[in-house]
Amino acid sequence: MYGAACKRYGVPNDSLGNFIGQVVLRECQSNDDARAVSEEEGGVLIRLISEASEALGAMRETEGAGLVSDISQRVESLIAMRAEIAGASVGAAERIRDRLLERVKQLPQEIRIDEQRLATEVALLSERVDIAEELSRLQIHLSRFGELLKGEAEGVGRKLDFMTQEIGREINTIGSKAQDARIQGLVVEAKAELERIREQVQNIE
Repeated sequence: MYGAACKRYGVPNDSLGNFIGQVVLRECQSNDDARAVSEEEGGVLIRLISEASEALGAMRETEGAGLVSDISQRVESLIAMRAEIAGASVGAAERIRDRLLERVKQLPQEIRIDEQRLATEVALLSERVDIAEELSRLQIHLSRFGELLKGEAEGVGRKLDFMTQEIGREINTIGSKAQDARIQGLVVEAKAELERIREQVQNIE
């Protein structure tokens, strides 16, 4: 739209301030009444608008840099949490199996246990609490998120929003599968940090 407008009015599109100033000046001078601005007044108008535009651009760049820095730090926190979850998940299936077997031993002796059925159930339970795939995908998503922050600005807000959803999906799945108090605590922290990232991403165009 901006480029088309520049072409219509025959003004250069290298400066937003210059564009606005030229358009305002031409519109004013095309008016036949006596209040049309002079060339000198128009020059002042263009300069003021250009300066304001440059100041706004500098401010937006500063805000953008701060925003990226904040999000990057929070992503690093998520990466660290993921590593902690991965560490806590080592041997988690075995611990669950041992707890289950210990409970079985405490059953009254008159209760007969089908050992083969018990082994099958233990194996299925171990498979259900395995979060290796989710951790792998989470690592990929976090890495991609970091790349987007450092990449092209065009459409990055929409892409980051999508990646935030993907990261949230993996964290939620880990929380629902893991039967470990430490992992559950880390998942709660990760969700809170991701929500802060989501709020910041909404400010990126």
